[in-house]
Amino acid sequence: YLKPSFGPLQTFTTISTPSDTDLKISATGIVHIAWSSWSEIGHAYYTQPGFSSQTIVSGMTNTSGAPQLVLTSDGNPNIIYSSNHGSGIQVWHHRSTDGGANWPGSSTQIDSSSLGAAGGPQVAIDSDDYIHVLFAQHDGTSNRIYYTRSIDAGANFALPLQIGTGEDDGSTGDSSIVCDSSGNPHVTFRQDTATVDSGAAHYNLSTDRGESFGTAIPFSLGSLGVEYVRMAIAP
Repeated sequence: YLKPSFGPLQTFTTISTPSDTDLKISATGIVHIAWSSWSEIGHAYYTQPGFSSQTIVSGMTNTSGAPQLVLTSDGNPNIIYSSNHGSGIQVWHHRSTDGGANWPGSSTQIDSSSLGAAGGPQVAIDSDDYIHVLFAQHDGTSNRIYYTRSIDAGANFALPLQIGTGEDDGSTGDSSIVCDSSGNPHVTFRQDTATVDSGAAHYNLSTDRGESFGTAIPFSLGSLGVEYVRMAIAP
């Protein structure tokens, strides 16, 4: 048995309490890291390749968290995160077009701006650089699961689709999203209602790369109180 070997630990931030870290490695072996901080509440951060410096991506001073990082095929990082930019917690996107060296402009809100607070984004990217985003948002009655996508590597995002109704119409959360080899997004989430499928895990699928979705299907017993549903697809 050969023991794996590791090099010395490297520090990728000057802030003492990083949290919600997401790490991706490009096809050329470049390490990209997105994260937030307990001690500097209000920012989503990005650490540049080589750990040379850190950048505040959110550019705001209110609560930020759960940054999700994806890399397009040209090695450019995109960060999706939830943040209170002054009018409630929403879901935002920011991207770099030069490999992470610079983050020009400001973040773009990609949830349904006409609805309430949104958060908990989950992100997947397919082989054609379509970026698929799943998130929860309050519609005035309860939280629902919504989906949006970018078909131009993060330059623009479509209007969100509500896909988390399932058999019942209730609060949804604990979502996940992955893409198959054809670029079709598969999603899972937990649905809370006071009826038959309360707390059940649900599954939904798009067969046209996110243009539309079918009806969500429950695949667990609501009485189990399912949480943190996750999914993987074999190559």
